[in-house]
Amino acid sequence: RLSFNEKRELDGFPEKIETLESKKEALETILADPSTYRERADEVPALNESLQVLDQEIETAYSRWETLMSRSEG
Repeated sequence: RLSFNEKRELDGFPEKIETLESKKEALETILADPSTYRERADEVPALNESLQVLDQEIETAYSRWETLMSRSEG
């Protein structure tokens, strides 16, 4: 069984993950644009770092979501 807070957390995961994936997609679009490397070259390392952080946050969110889902079903 899930606690009340865990249930609320589980219910919020689809929106949370969608938001994280949208941010990731936006960063990937920026980094895929060659003009970024010409016009904003000094920002590229920070953008890449932000992308790595988002990847980790997405992975953590999916893992927690799966954990809560399995507990709610069991």
